Amino acid sequence: MSKALSISSRVLILLFYFILFCLYVSFLKPLTFLYTGFNGNVAQSIVTDRNYLLILNHTQLSAQAVQNFPSKTYSVFLAIGILFALIAATLLMRAGIQILRSLQRQQYFSLHNVHQLKHIVIAQLFGISADLFIATANQILRTNLYRINSQLTISWSDLPQDIILLIVLGLVYFIYDKAVLLQQENELTI
Repeated sequence: MSKALSISSRVLILLFYFILFCLYVSFLKPLTFLYTGFNGNVAQSIVTDRNYLLILNHTQLSAQAVQNFPSKTYSVFLAIGILFALIAATLLMRAGIQILRSLQRQQYFSLHNVHQLKHIVIAQLFGISADLFIATANQILRTNLYRINSQLTISWSDLPQDIILLIVLGLVYFIYDKAVLLQQENELTI
């Protein structure tokens, strides 16, 4: 039973490493948004792209609205948001791999795991920051071009959920940290 569990955890760790590699490659994506924002016609490509959905009752869009779209601002906010989201996902994956390795070695209550939980909390902070930037970019898109990004649907209503998740993760980190400290004190007194 434990050998099967060990094999499945190894496969899971390998899967996490593959996802981590893909995340590292994805760090090039924000650069493409910056390049298009500063060199291309972002507004025109958004208007013709099927990934951007129309807001109801806004079927007409003036040429002046397309021309006056703040492409650079939109691209910078979107690139920073995606960069922060990638940092958050990378931190989360690395911490997950380290925690799984500790569980494989049957080190359930260790300072190493506390450190990894701290990384998960930091990842959530990056996630909230990413949501702020992406929600701002989506608001610029919604206000100026009456479009909604169907791939990055993050809006201001997502922030309370992320803050609640941050609080829960912070509590788990705090409780686990205190449990590890208590275990270490008990081991010293024995």
